[in-house]
Amino acid sequence: MTFLERMAGRSDPESRNGLDLYFAPTKQHPRRAINVFFHIQKTAGSTVRHYADAGLSEARRLRIDVPWDEPTMDLKRWHRTIVRRMTKEERGRLVFATGHSANYLIEALDRPVVAATMLREPIDRVLSRFYFSTKGRGYDVREHYVDEARHGYRPEWFNGQARRLLMPFYDVDELACTFGPAADADLWRQRLFETVAAHYHVVLQTRFAESIAYLQALFGWTETPPEELTREKVNPRRPRDLVFTEEQYALMRAANWLDLELYEHLAGGLENLDGPAFADATGVGYRVERPEPASETEALVLRLERVVEAVVAESRTVRHRLEAIEHLLAVQEEQASTKPRKRIDEPPVASPPTVDE
Repeated sequence: MTFLERMAGRSDPESRNGLDLYFAPTKQHPRRAINVFFHIQKTAGSTVRHYADAGLSEARRLRIDVPWDEPTMDLKRWHRTIVRRMTKEERGRLVFATGHSANYLIEALDRPVVAATMLREPIDRVLSRFYFSTKGRGYDVREHYVDEARHGYRPEWFNGQARRLLMPFYDVDELACTFGPAADADLWRQRLFETVAAHYHVVLQTRFAESIAYLQALFGWTETPPEELTREKVNPRRPRDLVFTEEQYALMRAANWLDLELYEHLAGGLENLDGPAFADATGVGYRVERPEPASETEALVLRLERVVEAVVAESRTVRHRLEAIEHLLAVQEEQASTKPRKRIDEPPVASPPTVDE
């Protein structure tokens, strides 16, 4: 029995907090990429796992508990240990990994990696996380950010998706829990967009069918799970008709400013001018109520103000994303220039096999 098999034997097979490793029946080409899906909590990742099970039906899956509850645990070192303790056979057969910590494998694995993740509209994700466990709260989510005793400035309530994306690469404890951008906001914008550009294919939960189709094509999954497993889970405890005042909504957005900048850019930026951030419109499971303008002129002025804010935000985001891509290309060019050139008399290296091989 291998080290991984012993760890899997001690793990809860029904746990959704574990690290799932999939091993093909045969050894893979050493240059064939290992696919990784990083499951951020409350972003429909459990449904994606059903698609992985169907698409990799011939693979062997091992589920290993991740020691989240150990306060002194170094997750980066833990994942490197998992990779280091794999047998040669396991390393050669590993084809896919997923879990809430799977992005730590991006730099730990010794083969190429293709990583993807799914983002959720940040306010909708806050609602989902809040109502996932309401026991003992005694208040609803609209009061959560008003009182420090309730949110406690805990990181999970402040840019939770950005933190998860960045965790393997930066000390996210340094990302302050603030209402709105802090003094070092541009530094975290740069880090986030560089990390996304370098490591992740990003899909969106609000475009679930399109996102699943993209992941199936990206990972080469041709089989689909039973229909009852393809639907997103619905939390019966969560209200579906929440109405926020402008002040309540603004506070939630301020607490998740970095998540929103990334999400709204990827979701279409200026195409979203009729969304809940810009009008008295229905969002994803909630609605923002705004007072009626006194006149058509006032309505036009308010809309223009929101358009200007959106243009400024989108311009800043595009600038950071372009800077991230330029930095990534510069790094790749530098790596290519320092890579030893192959001698002319060396035999050519075989190309990686195709998905169908």
